[in-house]
Amino acid sequence: TETFAPMENGALADGIYDSLSRDRLDTDYEDSSDKGGVTERKLIRKIYLSTETEDMDTLLAAIDSKVSALGGYMESREVYTGSRYASYDSRRHADLVIRIPKDKLDEFVAHVGKESNITSSNETSDDVTLTYVAVQSRMTALQKEEARLLELIDKAANLSELLELEKRLTEVRTDLENVTSQLLLYDNLVDFGTI
Repeated sequence: TETFAPMENGALADGIYDSLSRDRLDTDYEDSSDKGGVTERKLIRKIYLSTETEDMDTLLAAIDSKVSALGGYMESREVYTGSRYASYDSRRHADLVIRIPKDKLDEFVAHVGKESNITSSNETSDDVTLTYVAVQSRMTALQKEEARLLELIDKAANLSELLELEKRLTEVRTDLENVTSQLLLYDNLVDFGTI
């Protein structure tokens, strides 16, 4: 549940702000679908692959083409071209971080396996459902508080009360921007797996 403490400088006239503390939100996962909340598990998938090839340029081109075809994107790419003078192992290699839509991840891995020899692979899944629901509930609470504050601002009896309400509204809107950004980040991490 979310509750809001009274303002530090005291309650407003007639307790109009105190009503905000009565807005409670249920964060129970099972019932979230009734509130337009999370209806499925939020899993962040990460797949680590090591592969080898006799023609790296062709492999990179094939990977680029498949990433584009699947609606993904290259998050980062580092290519080491090798050195003819180094005494240590200086074969060409590349480190890629690729984002692929979650329902296309297995197809992409299979494609890499056809285009190269996968020498090792590892996958992890991070379940962020409970965190996501908590942040989503926090966002809903802030939206309710924002709406209530706007109502109270229209009814403010004096300048002091108005300034106090507007100050709290600014704080709420800042918090709302932060939690909205958090949800967008989680959505991106869940919707696009990382390879």
